[in-house]
Amino acid sequence: MTNLAFLWLQRAFDGPQLRFVLGWFPRLRRLHLKDMDHLHSLEIEEGSVVSLEVLEMTGLNELNDIPGGIFFLNNLQEVYLDSMHKDFINHQSEGENVEDFPRFIYGHSPNFWRGEDVAYCHQYT
Repeated sequence: MTNLAFLWLQRAFDGPQLRFVLGWFPRLRRLHLKDMDHLHSLEIEEGSVVSLEVLEMTGLNELNDIPGGIFFLNNLQEVYLDSMHKDFINHQSEGENVEDFPRFIYGHSPNFWRGEDVAYCHQYT
């Protein structure tokens, strides 16, 4: 699986914590996580998905914190969020808010939490 470039996981994981471990997906460029009702924590180890450019998280109703290790993703250019936990934006992770992603501009409409719109982050220069 070292050559995998795109991974879509929909209702494919039922545990409370999902962890991406060093060496698992070195060439993964796009990751989509969808409809994981019991996922409370997402951890990204340094060096695990070093090529990741796009992260999409949809319907992760229990994930209320920024994924641990997201700041290791130096190639990350876009983050899409939809139908997330209502506290996801406000909850702090290691002293950082989602709005404080150092490389991203974040925005969403007032209807975002009802799942009618997608929040979108993009890298700014």
